[in-house]
Amino acid sequence: MKKLLSLLFLLLPGPGALPAQASPPTAAAVTAPGRKFDRALDILLGKPAKDAPPGRDLVFLVDPTPSLARSGFVREFSLVLSRNKAHLSRTRIGLALVAEKAQVLLPPGLDHEKLPSLMEKALARPASRIQNVYASIRRIASLVSWGPGKRELILVSLDNGDAEDDLEGTVRSLKKDKITFIAVAAEAFLADTYWKNRSYGIPRGVRMKGGDSPFTDLPWGWIFQHQPANEVTPAGFAQYGLNRLAAATGGRIFLYSPPQTSGHTCSPYGGCPFCDGDHLPRGEAYVDVSVHFFAPWTLSRRESLKAAAKEPCLKALLRAWRSASREGLLRSRPSLQPAGSSFKESRNQAGSWRILTGSLQFSQLAARADKAGKACGRIIETLKKDLARSKGFKGSLPRFRAMAELTLILLQVTRVNLLAFSAWCREAAPVLSRRKPAGLDPPEIPWVPPGRKPSGIGWTDFPLCHGVRPFLELHLPGGEAFKKELTALEGPVQAFLEKYSGTPYATALRRSGIAVFHFTYPGKYKRIDRRRLSSHSAQKDTTTLTRRPARAAGGTGRSAGGPTTGGGK
Repeated sequence: MKKLLSLLFLLLPGPGALPAQASPPTAAAVTAPGRKFDRALDILLGKPAKDAPPGRDLVFLVDPTPSLARSGFVREFSLVLSRNKAHLSRTRIGLALVAEKAQVLLPPGLDHEKLPSLMEKALARPASRIQNVYASIRRIASLVSWGPGKRELILVSLDNGDAEDDLEGTVRSLKKDKITFIAVAAEAFLADTYWKNRSYGIPRGVRMKGGDSPFTDLPWGWIFQHQPANEVTPAGFAQYGLNRLAAATGGRIFLYSPPQTSGHTCSPYGGCPFCDGDHLPRGEAYVDVSVHFFAPWTLSRRESLKAAAKEPCLKALLRAWRSASREGLLRSRPSLQPAGSSFKESRNQAGSWRILTGSLQFSQLAARADKAGKACGRIIETLKKDLARSKGFKGSLPRFRAMAELTLILLQVTRVNLLAFSAWCREAAPVLSRRKPAGLDPPEIPWVPPGRKPSGIGWTDFPLCHGVRPFLELHLPGGEAFKKELTALEGPVQAFLEKYSGTPYATALRRSGIAVFHFTYPGKYKRIDRRRLSSHSAQKDTTTLTRRPARAAGGTGRSAGGPTTGGGK
């Protein structure tokens, strides 16, 4: 008996091992594996389970955009519909169209022969304007004459899930009519901040809410990076609004990525000093199991902000973000602010860089870069301490730890870039600004337009796709001191890429870069790049367009099982 009691005592959880509370629901629960139309349609239109109810209403709500028109969706739909004809004899299928005033093209019925031709006709004249799919969902839900059986609204949209108006109102509308929401959509970008600093004309009453998370959980706009890497890094999930609707109504999300027409590229901006893009880094391919481990919440935004206040890693990230923004190391402010026992979203999240390239006073610029580098070092040490303290907290969402650790690495990359700029201003710039530059090795000698004087300073950020070690082979200003900093960066970068292999976080780091500096000249002359530097420049903003702007596609890897992981607007 004593032995039995001793055994039971050992099996009982101690004070520090109490059962963890249930974690908030995430997008992993609603996201189906795969990235192809035929797989999604086979599941939606295939043979139902034995215990499925006899009556079923499906309404396909199609968003007629150019990306869907050229995707081959109608062809795949027709083939799947044909081979599952026997199982659909009692399934009523309808068709509706996303538009400013969404309309039902075909009410749910048993005559399925008209569906492919109607879809093809709807996609014959695609519209590239930004559309509010949430208003269309509510409108169609109320217009359709639903039957008494199971009701499913299937949105097919590869573009417009980020244009939100009343997300929770849409949830209530679907629940009221007992409609299950399903989406066939493109992959979102990781913590997408594309719309944070842009003012394109959008539909009235709509807010552009990109990304897969209820709020932006990653700092963006780092100095000496031309474009935030998270804006071109596939997230592994659909946009938050679609995830929220599916989770709230018991639905599912099917992701689609177009087939790859080219091989791997080191950077979505083009150009690599180390190869011609003929390699595939280990860990570039997304693994669904790994990606789902870092899935974002599907709670309402209000519930998410309240839950976020209990996340120590997120709090550490926000503190570092606030300090880095104050020092001008990035052009964004923290997305969240404390509000009692919860958080609230910041109204203005667009900040500004520290001005380091605004003149040709090289000694002053170097001193400013040194000052910013020291501030960056202090922020790094503080964040390290905060993360070390937070390791004891159980139940913290792995996503926030990954975001915080990625922020730490990007701070270290930023410090290296500041040191590189300081060295360039002290060593290379004074020589390059002479009429006849001399004393520099060939890679640093630019082609100077005859009779032209430098008007400013520019840079090209080489992606970390190959890691840090290859940069040690380049001739860069700073000498042994700078190489020492690069060597110190190599270990953390490699450790991070190994830890988060097969996830968006490793991809986002690879798409950040080490900066190399050069002069810019007025007029039509452009610098000739002798080392195949990227010709990417920051995308210009426009204030009069209502068309969805094109931007670099995100996908270069492949997810487990073969389909591409690719974001894409």
